[in-house]
Amino acid sequence: MRKIWIAALGSGFIAACGGGGDGGTATPNSIAITAANQDAVAGAAAGAVAAISGAGGGFSLPSGASAATATRAFAARVATAGRKQAAAAGRAGTNAVPPETVQCSVSGTATLSVVDADDDGTPSVGDRLSMSFDQCKETATDTIDGSMAVTLSEISFDSGRLSFTGSSTIDDLVVTEGTRSARMDGSLTMSYVETSASVRVRLVVGASGLDASTTVAGTTESIGYEPDFSYTETGTISSGTGELTSTSTVVQGGFSASTIGGRVQLDTPTAIQELVADAYPRAGVLRVTGQGSSLRLTALNATTVRVELDANQDGSYEATKDVAWSVLLPR
Repeated sequence: MRKIWIAALGSGFIAACGGGGDGGTATPNSIAITAANQDAVAGAAAGAVAAISGAGGGFSLPSGASAATATRAFAARVATAGRKQAAAAGRAGTNAVPPETVQCSVSGTATLSVVDADDDGTPSVGDRLSMSFDQCKETATDTIDGSMAVTLSEISFDSGRLSFTGSSTIDDLVVTEGTRSARMDGSLTMSYVETSASVRVRLVVGASGLDASTTVAGTTESIGYEPDFSYTETGTISSGTGELTSTSTVVQGGFSASTIGGRVQLDTPTAIQELVADAYPRAGVLRVTGQGSSLRLTALNATTVRVELDANQDGSYEATKDVAWSVLLPR
């Protein structure tokens, strides 16, 4: 899952953690997790996290700054635009900052547009920022297409560091990495916080939910994220290069998937952690809760994940097996 949940969707599957009876509470319409469907459930859970994190893609911004997901790329571009807009304060009123189109590293383009609602020349509440991608390839195998936009509800600069919150829309955004791709449509709340050593992106799915479809090696799966599904990713920035070096991610909420024929609940007892240089998480725990049952996925390292089944949710894991990340989540 490249950046897999940005920091494995929450900071690395750190060591198995867990324990008896630990588990989110599943609603009555959740499916039961059994020995027969645990592989499908584990794959769907990993895929759902990877999809909302931008298919787990590790994209570099066209500007050259490192970014682990399409969302982070968008937020970072918004930050760049905010600084430019702030620097342009005092210009003649136009209500819009001219769109900025940049070439992606390999091919394609990315265009940032800003609508300055109050025409004050600085990023402020009500301004709308949109990012559109036209077959933007940052590596030979990673592509992003489609658009995202955010209308600011809060924004601040502290010592030149940007923080903002806003309502975001995703319009037919398709992120491809190798043989895996994810397509997303819907709305959510986005918040972005910069510090001298990190950036944090938090997404919360809106009341209408968020729809996605993932395709891996030609097989397509439909995913529905429930309202209030949340994803929080914190990236560590190198003091020497200013680039992202690792991520830590946490996730909370329910989703349904066509491959498992129902819904389950996700949470991260231990944040999932991943190095930007790795293809998969190296530490962290993802828990999947079903009806009277649960599954625990623990990243042992960047190549292997441990899958444990508690079929009656009594806190004792009856079945354990170690699986290659590349099998659970093919690239």
